[in-house]
Amino acid sequence: SSHFGSSHLSPRQAAEGSLYAAFLQRARAAFLAMAVCGQCIRRSTRTSKINWDFEPVLQPLPSYAAPPEEWSTFVPISRLPPLPARGLGFFLEPLFGVGAVAFLCTVLVGGTNYSAKTAPSFTAKEVVVAQALIVTWAIVAALCVAYLLFGEAGIIRRRPDTVYPIPPEVAKWLVYGSGVRGHENILGPGGFSYCARCLVWRPPKSHHCSICQRCTSGFDHHCGVFGRCVTSANMPCFCTLIAMAVLGLLTAAITMKQARDGGHLPFVMGPLLLLEPAAQLRR
Repeated sequence: SSHFGSSHLSPRQAAEGSLYAAFLQRARAAFLAMAVCGQCIRRSTRTSKINWDFEPVLQPLPSYAAPPEEWSTFVPISRLPPLPARGLGFFLEPLFGVGAVAFLCTVLVGGTNYSAKTAPSFTAKEVVVAQALIVTWAIVAALCVAYLLFGEAGIIRRRPDTVYPIPPEVAKWLVYGSGVRGHENILGPGGFSYCARCLVWRPPKSHHCSICQRCTSGFDHHCGVFGRCVTSANMPCFCTLIAMAVLGLLTAAITMKQARDGGHLPFVMGPLLLLEPAAQLRR
């Protein structure tokens, strides 16, 4: 007989061999179960499907022309996948912008205030006007920065009038398919498009920012200094911030130059000289 035949094994060796084989089978089954579960978990976190409490395939999708009430009953906004996570630049870029504005305001306000107070040729009115102007520009600039950072102007939010009707392709991806991630946007009538990431209808000239991870209407550009998108809604605020920087630099430069040369502020003494003859005539 063969040297590898089972007839040469003792009962103890045969029992140990059977236990070892059973252990290998159970270990292999456990490993396969872990692998399958891991794939299911990765797939569920990657697909962004709706977490239904009931079986959706038993219910037909609403028609495209169905009212928002019917859509909200079938696909509530609260049950939609969460919005995409913000990009890292959304949190890091504003640090540079806020720091730059704070530094510029400190230098200009401090320099203008010191020059106005130490200028022997300045009148009391000139000192007050110079201080008031530079502080006003700084306050307006700070308010503009706050609005740019926290105003969220132009962001298209999830509402019944922006979410519904859900395009049939997106509804099938959400309910029956593998989620919406990786799919293209859906073109609609009138230049509108349905964002497959934010799940909202967007008017023309809208854009999904890869850093802010939100859709904005009237998109102009993403400001890398403040980490926010500049749109038609906050463009006046953005332009005002730039204007405040220019006015602050001019106010500080004129004040410092006139204080050094022993002159007067033209934007203070000029109106006073024009008003002085009228005051004398009234007397």
